[in-house]
Amino acid sequence: AFTTGAYPDISSEIHIIKGTEADCPVLSVTKTGSGSGTVTSSPAGIDCGTDCSEVYNAGTTVTLTPTPAGGSLFSGWNGDEDCSDGSVTMNADRTCTAIFNSNVSLTVTSPNGGENWKAGSTHPITWAYAGNPGAYVKIELVQGTSVKSTIAKKAPIGSGGTGSYNWTISKTMKTGSDYKIRITSTSNSSYADTSDGFFTISK
Repeated sequence: AFTTGAYPDISSEIHIIKGTEADCPVLSVTKTGSGSGTVTSSPAGIDCGTDCSEVYNAGTTVTLTPTPAGGSLFSGWNGDEDCSDGSVTMNADRTCTAIFNSNVSLTVTSPNGGENWKAGSTHPITWAYAGNPGAYVKIELVQGTSVKSTIAKKAPIGSGGTGSYNWTISKTMKTGSDYKIRITSTSNSSYADTSDGFFTISK
């Protein structure tokens, strides 16, 4: 029979095993840019949108797949050097940033600053677009910082990346050198642009 003090001292033989960064590094995904999209991973674990970080075994190679949303494009990776091609070897914590940019644009090209248009005359208001900002645009006349009037509620977007609308300026239009044109997609108001500089309406 054992007596008190007869048990061997095994405390020196017990080891507590804990995970370390090297054992289970964390991959985190962030997103940036003017567009939007999602990122998934293989092996599974990342589904960003909703789940943008995951713990992987050390040495695991994770392939990240970006999927741009409609109206956006994937523009590349940023973050840790290992993220440059979307294939990440998990030998330490990593953060990869997916860049999604909008491939839709709408830009006023004329008048865009410095023009002198006479009241009573007709001039083309022109714009350029990329992607599919919608079939129609609203055209507004801005004076100073306020919308003065609506020139066209629903003008066709155009074709081949450019559009145009012939505007006959009212003979009674107030003269001024602080006018701009604002164009807005009628289907998505986030696609809009205003002349870069003021133009003049004169008699």
